[in-house]
Amino acid sequence: MILPVDISTAARALLCLPAGVRWDRARDWVGQAGAARAYLEAQGRAHPEWGSGSLMARARKERLLPEPTMDDPDYAACLILMLLAVQAQPEAQLMQRGAAGSSASRAGAIDSPQSSQ
Repeated sequence: MILPVDISTAARALLCLPAGVRWDRARDWVGQAGAARAYLEAQGRAHPEWGSGSLMARARKERLLPEPTMDDPDYAACLILMLLAVQAQPEAQLMQRGAAGSSASRAGAIDSPQSSQ
């Protein structure tokens, strides 16, 4: 599962890079996060360079700037790049979704009284 915090953390790491390399790096990080998840499942431990399989864990291996406000145009561009990179690599998305459990295991949380209001 890819959460908003995964996207925002990776976007903060992208901010540290020149604009010309951000798209390639964003796609690399999504793929590496998926590969790290496979490594974790196979080896029983986090990947030494790419972390535990979440996009946030992968991004935290990089330099991070403090989170800017959403009206910062450079940050907004980095958020968009990360969203596009996730969308472009659905196999990595599926691997990360499996990390948090199947949708069937989350059904109870969705059926809470608050969700029907």
